[in-house]
Amino acid sequence: MALDPPQQRGQNLFQSIPGLSDNAANYLNVIRGITQDFHRPNIRKNLLASLHKVNPAIESVELDSLTSPQRAIVGHKAGDRVFELSLDQESDGLRRFYAHLLALYQTPSKLTLVVEEPENAIFPGALSLLAEEFRAAPRENRGQVILTTHSPILLDSLMWTV
Repeated sequence: MALDPPQQRGQNLFQSIPGLSDNAANYLNVIRGITQDFHRPNIRKNLLASLHKVNPAIESVELDSLTSPQRAIVGHKAGDRVFELSLDQESDGLRRFYAHLLALYQTPSKLTLVVEEPENAIFPGALSLLAEEFRAAPRENRGQVILTTHSPILLDSLMWTV
């Protein structure tokens, strides 16, 4: 799941099920749902805080329109200015990291999320942060996370300390 630009894809059998689709084709709708969820305003803050930890220059992620979004805009602070880039102009690693965050924070939450090799194309420095998000999901009632990985860095980050 890399948050490709929206485009027409084949019929999805699960289109009527709310939430992020397996291929993340509906990520704009998921972002809009999070943006409009006034009962849980901290979701947007948590998403932005995690992105900011990966790239401290990131100031915001907003949709170009709440009524009919065509793209997500990422604001990067440089000096005293904020430069806007479309999410599809960001690196694959950042888009994949953000896709995992959207899956974890989507509303309504999934009962179970199955993630295969989340380390693929993710910045190695972001793996421990992603592990924190995976561990926090069940604790914060955002669903159980089942994942497969070959990454020793991710495995070490997921180990529970007693």
